[in-house]
Amino acid sequence: MEETSMQKLPPIFILIFSITVFIFNISAQEKQESTAKKDTIKTDSKKKKTPKEPKFEDLIEGFTKIEGLFTLYQNVEDGKVYMEIRQDQFGETFLCNITRESGDASLFDSGALIGEFPFFIKRVGKNIQFIQRNVLFRASSDAAIHRAIEKDISHSLWGSTKVASQPHPERGSILIDPTDIFIKDFTMVGHMTSEAKIPYSFDKSNSYFSEIKSFPMNTEIEVTLHFKSSKPTPVFTLTDSRSMMHRYHYSLSSLPETDYKPRVADDRIGHFITMFQDYTSA
Repeated sequence: MEETSMQKLPPIFILIFSITVFIFNISAQEKQESTAKKDTIKTDSKKKKTPKEPKFEDLIEGFTKIEGLFTLYQNVEDGKVYMEIRQDQFGETFLCNITRESGDASLFDSGALIGEFPFFIKRVGKNIQFIQRNVLFRASSDAAIHRAIEKDISHSLWGSTKVASQPHPERGSILIDPTDIFIKDFTMVGHMTSEAKIPYSFDKSNSYFSEIKSFPMNTEIEVTLHFKSSKPTPVFTLTDSRSMMHRYHYSLSSLPETDYKPRVADDRIGHFITMFQDYTSA
């Protein structure tokens, strides 16, 4: 019987051939595992890019829509409110006017004009910032000093919150929870009472949105804020000096173009004037 060609080969060549086949199989297996690993990484990467925020429509399901300058969505039963911010509203200047609707009739009077200020909204990553625009120092846009003022003068952060939803599929607008913007001790009641040696602290858990209205040119938001004290000084206008409730009204308005020209005022009047440093001719 004739021997096969494999049987005729010397044992050393058979060994080398077997080792080569073995190494080739291992290399092919490692390549397959590497490809599978890369596919897994790509899949994981796609999963990570999936937005964490809920869809716009899902977040406000069951909410009452209050449409206007700033459209709001309110669920009275849950005490939740969301504010819609359109893309064209970022960077635009609005006016905020704050009034104390009611105080304690002793330390804080009702109907007090807390103040007004221009503000704009800015997005920084997932943060939405409400920023008070500094208009105390100005110069005409064509003045040489204008850029220096814009560079050196700081604005102030009014409040910030997180993006709460994915963009609206058609409008591109997003939702935010405005609680941290409006339900806060903005007027520094806690600080003023501490200075007066009758300290009260802001109680966020018992504060809430009490009324919301919105119109094409303005949005009106009223909040009820609770302040508490563990070591109160007796206040005769309160039934319990450990607790007092304030109501504040925020009026947010757009600034339409008009032909109105401001009149020059004398700061000795002391009321209802707008003062600023004009560096146009500096």
